[in-house]
Amino acid sequence: MIMSLQNGSFIVRNSRHAGKDKPYVITILCRGEVFHLPIRWRSDSCYAIGEKKDKELVKSFNFQSCIYPIQF
Repeated sequence: MIMSLQNGSFIVRNSRHAGKDKPYVITILCRGEVFHLPIRWRSDSCYAIGEKKDKELVKSFNFQSCIYPIQF
């Protein structure tokens, strides 16, 4: 079913391996391939995508500027 979607389609869902630190996963369709990236809860009360990195930089981001209505 996901293969009939457009490149860049994504869904955020509960993680099968859910825990306090990785409650969600984002599944993305990119160039015909499906990628699953964990969404983790950080100690500074923010969400981050992907695995934790040493010396991770935190940049502020305005989510309001990137929210668009989804048309079906």
